[in-house]
Amino acid sequence: MSVFVAGFTLEAAQRVAGDPDIGKEEVFDAVAGLLVKSLASADTSGSATRYRLLDTTRTYAAMKLTDAGEGNILRRRHAEYYRELLRKTAGDADLLADERRALATHLGDIRAALNWAFGPGGDLSLGVDLTSYSSSIWLGKALFAEGSEWMTKAAAVASSKDGEATQQQLLIYLALASAEMFTAGISDEVMATWTKTLKLAESLHDVASQLICYLPLWGRKIRTALYDDALDSAQRCAEAAKKAPDPGPAAMAEWMLGHTKHHLGRLAEARVHLQRSLDIDTDKARLAQVNAVGYDRRVDTLGNLASTLWLQGFSSPATSICASGQCRDDVGRVQQVLVRYRYRCRRARHCRTDGARQNPFNRKPTWNWTLPFGFVSDETQSI
Repeated sequence: MSVFVAGFTLEAAQRVAGDPDIGKEEVFDAVAGLLVKSLASADTSGSATRYRLLDTTRTYAAMKLTDAGEGNILRRRHAEYYRELLRKTAGDADLLADERRALATHLGDIRAALNWAFGPGGDLSLGVDLTSYSSSIWLGKALFAEGSEWMTKAAAVASSKDGEATQQQLLIYLALASAEMFTAGISDEVMATWTKTLKLAESLHDVASQLICYLPLWGRKIRTALYDDALDSAQRCAEAAKKAPDPGPAAMAEWMLGHTKHHLGRLAEARVHLQRSLDIDTDKARLAQVNAVGYDRRVDTLGNLASTLWLQGFSSPATSICASGQCRDDVGRVQQVLVRYRYRCRRARHCRTDGARQNPFNRKPTWNWTLPFGFVSDETQSI
């Protein structure tokens, strides 16, 4: 039992340290004997009692295990046990928060299993399995650097099946791209990883993974003001979202389209997309994105919708959205967007009202602008 780092249950002890000739009663007696001798401790706070050898006991037992020549056998069993434990929950988006936290308590043992699998005398295929199934734990605990290291090792040895991509490779690259994005930002190298991940997802016809990939690729183009390219990514995302049974992906795509067209100055179209996103979005899909990237698209959608209405001259509906409390702090955001927009237009002499020197906030203006995106428009719209 010295192979366990963060403790073990009786079932885990039976699977790893036992054999078919040793029953549960004998395992229980052995653990109970360690407790009586104060060589182990018990934690009864969880749903199942967990036992842990004292550090000195564990160190001594590990030495005896090595001397007996059984260290590698037990470490393999230990790694195989955690592979099966993680396999049951890998990719389960509906896993309860308590179950996720319970899995995270095994992090020390998962790390030990990975070190053995990728080390001398280990098993690389077992290491790849462990890495792919544990990817969400590294990301969930914000251990991006360490997670990226394991994913890189696994990606280097993960093999294709008859030259075709595998779901396991996709899981590894999804986690690798996510970890790299949180550690290295939206660099060209990170985007190259996301692009490769998207191609893997497309080859496997995995719509859910495609949608995950489109978001950072689109976001990078928005951040770097490549709005035409961003629109292309948003449109491709919208096409993929049509294949999803849940309306959540379609809501995300509508938000992306609305956000992009807002930047392009196509305000009427942007308003339709943003409103549609609000109408069809689901809390489950929206919160899944919050958990994945820490970004609530509803807040951004409301802010962009208010900004769009304001730029079209409809200040009352815009302020109503913000005043309703749905936008939280977006009142200031909308004002800042409008101030920057008016300042840019005045400096370039691209903006005019009807000639009267009055506050454009108090009436519906007619904008005639040439935006720096190569878009020229002259529109007066009514709500």
